Amino acid sequence: EGPYVRKKNIWFLCPIVLIIISLILYPRLPEDIPMQFNIHGEANWTLPKMIGLWIMPCLQIVLLLWNRNKENNNAGLVVVLLMFIQLFVMITSLGGI
Repeated sequence: EGPYVRKKNIWFLCPIVLIIISLILYPRLPEDIPMQFNIHGEANWTLPKMIGLWIMPCLQIVLLLWNRNKENNNAGLVVVLLMFIQLFVMITSLGGI
């Protein structure tokens, strides 16, 4: 195990952090979570919060597992991007931004 393996494994913290934040905010979030917005910032479609909160962490884990043996991949960067998208969705669902 070299520094590359340790660096690669740190990306698995993103879905874990996202799951923890989702569990903390779960009681405060509305029953329907917006998943897509139009150019006016209005939600085009929503999902029940139980499903909406688990999509991104599951995608992150699948992406990381799929790319775990590849030397040069950008899976970690995509995982961070997905985390920020989910955080944005949760903040807007709470009435922020």
